[in-house]
Amino acid sequence: MPVLTTVDIRFASWEGEQAFLDIYQQFEGEVKRIPGCLDYRVYRGPDRLYLFFVVWEDRTAVQRWVDNEFHRTVLMASYRRWCKEGWFGYWDPAEDHSRTRKCMECGRWTQAQPGWSMAGPASCRNCGHRLAAEEH
Repeated sequence: MPVLTTVDIRFASWEGEQAFLDIYQQFEGEVKRIPGCLDYRVYRGPDRLYLFFVVWEDRTAVQRWVDNEFHRTVLMASYRRWCKEGWFGYWDPAEDHSRTRKCMECGRWTQAQPGWSMAGPASCRNCGHRLAAEEH
């Protein structure tokens, strides 16, 4: 069963947020390259709030991220300077329902597992039209 980690951070200032955004692409690449990272999403909320959701294969994969050089020397080293609030948690998805995606060609819905993954469904079960996953 995968493990979901959630992190929310609030930047203390525009300058702190901008410093993070300057390295954001490197950050995202590092997370996605960790063996056992199954899916990653980030949402930006009001007042410089960011919510990060990462689905990991297991807690060992999470530890690989914690031990990652970029995480330790860049992100964690800058957190206290950039941020004014933060939280981290583990969630165990005891139940995972299918992800459904509507085909804009024929109007039918298609389901896929696992539901937490934005990779599927990839094509319509009715007409075969490609169902592109949303970029995140």
